[in-house]
Amino acid sequence: MGNLLCGWPCPQVLLPGKFLFCVTLVCIRRIALQVKRISLSKNILRALDANTDIPALSLYPRSHQVTYRYYLGMLSFLNEDYAKSEQELTLAFYNCHINAQNNQQRILTYLIPLRILKGHLPSTELMQRFPILNELYTPFTAAIRVGDVAGYDRALDQLERQLVDLNVWLTLEKARELCVRGLFRRVWVATEKSTRIPVSMFRSSLTVSGIEASQDEAECLVANMIYKGLMRGYISHEKQMVVLAQTNAFPRLADRQQPFSII
Repeated sequence: MGNLLCGWPCPQVLLPGKFLFCVTLVCIRRIALQVKRISLSKNILRALDANTDIPALSLYPRSHQVTYRYYLGMLSFLNEDYAKSEQELTLAFYNCHINAQNNQQRILTYLIPLRILKGHLPSTELMQRFPILNELYTPFTAAIRVGDVAGYDRALDQLERQLVDLNVWLTLEKARELCVRGLFRRVWVATEKSTRIPVSMFRSSLTVSGIEASQDEAECLVANMIYKGLMRGYISHEKQMVVLAQTNAFPRLADRQQPFSII
């Protein structure tokens, strides 16, 4: 990642405070690579924000802006501040030099899982531009699109070492609920969008998908979907019946107001 500054031209004359800015970037980078000590990065960032002598970030060369936003986004990702991470990584990606594909790939390594978590699946065109990321993330997006929970679990298992090394395994494990939501939506469609569906039907769908679950576990999964706004309705525990809303029973993932707040 030391080459992330490359791609955009850097002027010869340093702005006031630019030396401190670059030193800060080096410190942030080192801390980011030591995941067990990422909490220390907050002190560095707090000191940077408190220094009024440092010019606004927009006054620095584009390459410096991209580098800073990448590391800030990465640290926010590791601290599970996903909203902040997505904001910084998105700005880093759109400001990255068009020919700096390796740097774009580094940014997308963390941005794509965040977008998946929000229900925004990457397009085929985007993934084809980055073969390594395509191989890493397509098994998950493909499973989400068809509600293949077992396929999603296989991908988590087969790619675990790579995902752990990149610190994205936990984020993708959290996104598994989108796959469950997709499966349950297929049950709803199969019942001609009925507003009353027995819990046993959701359990059967899990079994067909290769997931063994008891009646109570299936009910718990449905309750979790409702709590997180992935389904609209309620469960009649006594009758073992799921009563869904007549309209918008499965809200669009992209329409959730705060998708990171209840993860």
